Amino acid sequence: MNDLNLTLLLLNRIKHHNSDNPVTSKSLEQIYKCNGSKIRDVIHNLRIHGEPIGSGDGGYFYCNHYSEIESTVNHLRSRAADMFETARAIEKKFDHSQMELI
Repeated sequence: MNDLNLTLLLLNRIKHHNSDNPVTSKSLEQIYKCNGSKIRDVIHNLRIHGEPIGSGDGGYFYCNHYSEIESTVNHLRSRAADMFETARAIEKKFDHSQMELI
């Protein structure tokens, strides 16, 4: 199955699930015969293109109101801040004028 078909199928499937009835990654992997990494990549790309796909302990779901997506947005912002801090900590180990390990 090519990426476009998988993307469209996943989006259609997720649109039938809400925060009270999420679909698990495991279920999606079994239905579409792909691994969790591929599912996450497709979800990521859908989100980048503005699809309001929420996630939680129970799986993925489509959001129709901001209150449904708010915790996902906060989680993504927190992860981004953690990554930024990690990058900054790694850079501190180098002398910026010569970019050599201090």
